[in-house]
Amino acid sequence: MSRQSPHLIQEADWHPTLLRTPGRWGFPIERILPGRPQDYIVTEPLPKWKVVLAPCGGVVYMGSGAVSVIRSPAPF
Repeated sequence: MSRQSPHLIQEADWHPTLLRTPGRWGFPIERILPGRPQDYIVTEPLPKWKVVLAPCGGVVYMGSGAVSVIRSPAPF
Protein backbone atom coordinates (compact mmCIF):
# COMPACT_ATOMS: atom_id res chain seq x y z
CA MET A 1 0.00 0.00 0.00
CA SER A 2 1.45 3.37 -0.99
CA ARG A 3 1.37 6.46 1.19
CA GLN A 4 0.76 9.88 -0.28
CA SER A 5 3.02 12.71 0.67
CA PRO A 6 1.27 15.21 2.98
CA HIS A 7 2.61 17.97 0.72
CA LEU A 8 0.63 16.62 -2.23
CA ILE A 9 -2.55 16.52 -0.21
CA GLN A 10 -2.14 20.10 1.00
CA GLU A 11 -1.43 21.47 -2.48
CA ALA A 12 -4.60 20.05 -4.02
CA ASP A 13 -7.44 22.59 -4.15
CA TRP A 14 -10.81 20.93 -3.71
CA HIS A 15 -12.70 24.24 -3.52
CA PRO A 16 -14.22 24.71 -6.99
CA THR A 17 -15.18 27.99 -8.64
CA LEU A 18 -18.91 28.73 -8.44
CA LEU A 19 -21.14 30.97 -10.52
CA ARG A 20 -23.80 32.25 -8.11
CA THR A 21 -26.96 33.66 -9.72
CA PRO A 22 -30.34 34.75 -8.32
CA GLY A 23 -32.83 32.01 -7.56
CA ARG A 24 -36.33 31.70 -6.18
CA TRP A 25 -37.30 32.67 -2.65
CA GLY A 26 -33.88 34.15 -1.91
CA PHE A 27 -31.89 30.95 -2.50
CA PRO A 28 -29.12 31.44 -5.08
CA ILE A 29 -28.40 28.98 -7.87
CA GLU A 30 -24.79 27.80 -8.00
CA ARG A 31 -23.02 26.26 -10.98
CA ILE A 32 -19.48 24.85 -10.96
CA LEU A 33 -17.10 26.55 -13.40
CA PRO A 34 -13.64 25.43 -14.51
CA GLY A 35 -10.64 27.52 -13.54
CA ARG A 36 -10.16 30.13 -10.83
CA PRO A 37 -12.64 32.87 -9.86
CA GLN A 38 -10.19 35.60 -10.90
CA ASP A 39 -10.18 34.19 -14.45
CA TYR A 40 -13.77 35.41 -14.98
CA ILE A 41 -14.93 38.97 -15.65
CA VAL A 42 -18.27 40.27 -14.35
CA THR A 43 -19.50 43.41 -16.12
CA GLU A 44 -22.61 45.58 -15.82
CA PRO A 45 -23.33 47.00 -19.30
CA LEU A 46 -26.74 48.32 -18.16
CA PRO A 47 -28.10 49.04 -14.67
CA LYS A 48 -29.01 45.77 -12.91
CA TRP A 49 -27.87 43.74 -15.96
CA LYS A 50 -24.84 41.46 -15.52
CA VAL A 51 -22.65 39.63 -18.02
CA VAL A 52 -20.06 37.05 -16.92
CA LEU A 53 -17.26 36.37 -19.40
CA ALA A 54 -15.14 33.21 -19.41
CA PRO A 55 -11.37 33.27 -19.85
CA CYS A 56 -11.83 32.33 -23.52
CA GLY A 57 -14.14 35.35 -24.04
CA GLY A 58 -17.39 33.37 -24.16
CA VAL A 59 -20.48 34.46 -22.24
CA VAL A 60 -21.15 32.27 -19.20
CA TYR A 61 -24.15 34.22 -17.89
CA MET A 62 -26.23 37.16 -19.07
CA GLY A 63 -29.13 38.38 -16.98
CA SER A 64 -30.38 40.55 -14.16
CA GLY A 65 -29.70 40.38 -10.48
CA ALA A 66 -26.79 39.95 -8.13
CA VAL A 67 -24.26 37.68 -9.83
CA SER A 68 -20.88 36.61 -8.50
CA VAL A 69 -18.06 34.21 -9.31
CA ILE A 70 -16.60 32.86 -6.07
CA ARG A 71 -14.39 30.13 -4.67
CA SER A 72 -16.56 27.57 -2.91
CA PRO A 73 -16.33 27.98 0.88
CA ALA A 74 -16.50 24.19 1.25
CA PRO A 75 -14.40 21.55 -0.50
CA PHE A 76 -16.04 18.88 -2.64
